[in-house]
Amino acid sequence: MKAQPPVRVRTVHSEKKVVLVEWAVEGILHRATLPVGSVEFGMVAADILAQAIPYGKIWEDENFPPVDVKALANELRREGIWTEEDLLRRTDLVRAAAQRAYINPLINQLIDKYRR
Repeated sequence: MKAQPPVRVRTVHSEKKVVLVEWAVEGILHRATLPVGSVEFGMVAADILAQAIPYGKIWEDENFPPVDVKALANELRREGIWTEEDLLRRTDLVRAAAQRAYINPLINQLIDKYRR
């Protein structure tokens, strides 16, 4: 088996014996803790990184609700977005409509779930 090249990481936090590092794989950010001596010049051996203790919630495992297309369509109309031209000209209003129809309810749902 061919040895994997070391991985470039960014040190997020360091304490006496451990270091929290961050790196990206195909644009997806990851964080993990390692023994403090594992990072040298911003690089970690791939086999050591594979054994690191993951840090944070795996949000990809979260069951996010689907977009309520009727609510979004209604919010677009409330903002005066009735045509494709409206949508292209008024992206600020499109964002506001999407925020009200999906983002705000999603955030509230997540906060309620983890507040319990």
